[in-house]
Amino acid sequence: MEIKRGPENPYVNVEEITIQEGKVLIGGMQHDLQGGANLPHAIAIEAHAWLQTPGRSAYYLTWEGSKIPRGAVVGGKKVQSASNKIIVADAWGDDIIGKYSRVQRAEVENSQKQEMVVLAPAPGEEIERH
Repeated sequence: MEIKRGPENPYVNVEEITIQEGKVLIGGMQHDLQGGANLPHAIAIEAHAWLQTPGRSAYYLTWEGSKIPRGAVVGGKKVQSASNKIIVADAWGDDIIGKYSRVQRAEVENSQKQEMVVLAPAPGEEIERH
């Protein structure tokens, strides 16, 4: 697969994380909160807890290449930058999309696979910077 380098990476796969009947769904597929499937247990639990507040959303991003999924559209906003657990849609860091966690996997030699979960706030809700 060709990896596009530069200001945008159209190869970022963005799937919404939802809850249905108490189960976490990623792109419509069920994830077992006991571990296994797509997300590590702690991140699945965090997404589940986050989504208990009405209006909040969560997304699972996968791609290869740069650590920043620049150009991906998350919650209707185009990613510009990500640092200090905050992902933003502008170069100044004022237009916050949400907070993120990187999915840590056992390293595969020379792999550039990246995974991230983005937790987006409800409209009008502030994200705390640390």
